[in-house]
Amino acid sequence: LSGAVPAEAWLTDLDLPSRLYPGETFTLRVTAQATKPTEATLTVLSGDRVVARQSVRLSPGTNRFAVSLTAGGTGFIAYRVLLTPADDTFPQNNVLSGFTRVEGPPRVLLVAEEETDTRHLREALRAAGMEVQEVPAAAMPSDPAALVDYGAVVLVDTPAQALPPRAMAGLQAYVRDLGGGLVAVGGPHAYGVGGWFDTPLEETLPVEMTVRDPDRFPPMSIVVVIDKSGSMAVEENGVQKIRLAGEAAARVAELINDVDEITVIAFDDRPVDVIGPLPGSERGTVIDRVTRLQAGGGGIYVYESLQAALDLLKKSDRTVRHILLLADGSDAERQGGVRELVEEEIVPREITLSTVAIGEGPDVGFLEEIARLGGGRFYFTERAADLPTIFAQETQLAMRSYIVEEPFYPQQAGSSPMLEGIEAVPRLLGYVATTPKAAGQVILTTHQDDPLLAAWQYGLGRAVAWTSDATGRWAGPWVGWEGFGRFWAQVVRWTLAQRADLPVEVQVSLEGKAARVVVDALDEADGFVNGMEGAVRVVGPGGTMVGVDLAQVAPGRYEGTFEPWAEGVYLLRLEGHLPDGGVLGVTTGWALGYSPEYATLESDPEAVARLAEVGGGRVLAEPAETFTHDLRGEGVPR
Repeated sequence: LSGAVPAEAWLTDLDLPSRLYPGETFTLRVTAQATKPTEATLTVLSGDRVVARQSVRLSPGTNRFAVSLTAGGTGFIAYRVLLTPADDTFPQNNVLSGFTRVEGPPRVLLVAEEETDTRHLREALRAAGMEVQEVPAAAMPSDPAALVDYGAVVLVDTPAQALPPRAMAGLQAYVRDLGGGLVAVGGPHAYGVGGWFDTPLEETLPVEMTVRDPDRFPPMSIVVVIDKSGSMAVEENGVQKIRLAGEAAARVAELINDVDEITVIAFDDRPVDVIGPLPGSERGTVIDRVTRLQAGGGGIYVYESLQAALDLLKKSDRTVRHILLLADGSDAERQGGVRELVEEEIVPREITLSTVAIGEGPDVGFLEEIARLGGGRFYFTERAADLPTIFAQETQLAMRSYIVEEPFYPQQAGSSPMLEGIEAVPRLLGYVATTPKAAGQVILTTHQDDPLLAAWQYGLGRAVAWTSDATGRWAGPWVGWEGFGRFWAQVVRWTLAQRADLPVEVQVSLEGKAARVVVDALDEADGFVNGMEGAVRVVGPGGTMVGVDLAQVAPGRYEGTFEPWAEGVYLLRLEGHLPDGGVLGVTTGWALGYSPEYATLESDPEAVARLAEVGGGRVLAEPAETFTHDLRGEGVPR
């Protein structure tokens, strides 16, 4: 059969410079093929933004077009070209992708909540020659490929709940797999009190969010009251809300100290499940039971549930006594007498109350009010998946000693380029307590020997934890200090993605279904670099990451393969460990076009004839010949 296509237009090549400078005008060249004359639209996108669109006329055969563009921003810039013909058959071959790298000053992404004061930090980094882009926490990119344009991300006093659901995992991949830098700046909404416990962000940083020192914390008894009404059976991304609430209660058990006390009450119109009181040392029992909670019937009876929590806490001898109530924002029943119970029974006994509302509803205002009356905190979320983070944040706030607000002078505990040229530093007024990880380096400590400035190598990138803030609340004496700008510039520069000092070339080619990565490395004298142990992290469309181990195949040449999974731009980060202890770090990219089958539209009669010959048949000229039974079959023995 003939494979001729009546009307088809397709892209065959996209060419643009590999490196540019900000503001530089360049030409993006596009080659297209067509079988018939047709009108078409050529659209160029950078990310999701249209940067050029023009009408073109395609003639039969090869067509070449040039689009003039201006390089903006810095870092890796991906372009996608879309051809929209008026007359076409296969849309699959109408898209091609490419990329370029725009050189320029170090580019830093500053992430904070909109009300956070970042001006001192922002101005200090810009004065040091860095290009700073600031985005609100809710708009932080979740795809690590969207972060690779930045040399470092600076996260300022941001609670986990304020970030998009996948942002922390994307940030982790950006540092670990793509060699990016991360600086976490503290404040009253960061670290443990920001809900960073047991998150990808905690894994990325050189400090843990918990402090296992019971002598620092007054013993606490906490009662967690969970709404187990029918609304908690509703699923969110395939998981029931009650399961997420149970996971959140498990976080509380993980965080408290062994001498603390925990009780979990699952309540609808009565206390259906009561777990505890149990000491923190028996957290395993609590975790096992709360993760098996099931949703029940009607809405939670707020008065009765708080009375049950109060009765338990009356018997406790712990210094800190706290109630954490979780309820549906539209299903909190029996509100009568609750305000009086809080003001006349709970608060006079120095018991505090915090509340969490899931989902909008008429009861949200009531839950917020009783938290205010109870001297605690109110949390609202539309996503049940936020509950573990919220419970972790609230637990560490309830323990009272994680935020340390006392004046102190930082003490140097280790040497680092971050302190180069800095002989003395002013005092600070507060910080968030954390614990250093064994593999991290503590550079500055507080008066209580807690980490103030800690750093480490995490995968291919670097991460820094600063547990005080960068505003007037805790760092007031620093803001006016003449070394403020130098300090922060050196901290951020230490994390910036490292570039190779040696000539290194990374090439990718498609061989069948596999992509072959070829690395050629030379030393300063143009000699071959041999004996390197190398690997490449590949981040492709959708943020998926795969690792590619490299094997030396020739002097100075290393190869590895991976199987690409989608069309688009792939980012590759090489990390090579040299025999002399040196490290090579290179980031590059590769664009995968459409499947090759859409690039060959003509029939191949010779190939068809060979196939028929091998199969012992013949080439049929007309479809009707299919039903002519004139082929001899093999005899079947009986």
